[in-house]
Amino acid sequence: MKVKDGAGNFVKLIKKKKYVIKEIKDDMFDAYISLVDVVQVDDNIIIKRDSGEDVCILAEGYKWVQVFPKNDKYMLTAIYDENSKLIELYFDMIYESTVKDDIPYAKDLYLDLAVTPERVKYVLDEDELLEALSKKEITDDDYIMAHNTLNMLDNTYVLNEENFNKLVNRSKEYLDSLLNE
Repeated sequence: MKVKDGAGNFVKLIKKKKYVIKEIKDDMFDAYISLVDVVQVDDNIIIKRDSGEDVCILAEGYKWVQVFPKNDKYMLTAIYDENSKLIELYFDMIYESTVKDDIPYAKDLYLDLAVTPERVKYVLDEDELLEALSKKEITDDDYIMAHNTLNMLDNTYVLNEENFNKLVNRSKEYLDSLLNE
């Protein structure tokens, strides 16, 4: 399993960054949140959407607000461009999250959900999840848990405009708060 961390060390293309991590508890999350403020990259990350559109998710000046809920099976990354405009919300289904030396970590279960500000969703890396299952890197229960978590996130945020807007607004509040740390 891949491991992601709140300091952004898992993104090898990031050559220089600033990061801030803090623990929060509010009406949406009991979690660790982090800001990875990208200063320098070796290369941008540009992904192609099903629509054929190219979308940049990593470049100099981009900011990633990561939420590591303490008791859930996902982590969230809100990706902002250099002008603090939301590019997408990216949910990783995870096996577990932990904290070491005040840095949150998540063991990635491969399956991902990306959601644009217009609530267009993209389910990603299902092939990686199936491959991990076939190689016995994960169990049948892990596979089911990943899909159950994906379905919960879809129902909670993608299909519910009010909850989605609340999450978008809260992510921006986290961004503003972490920028002032």
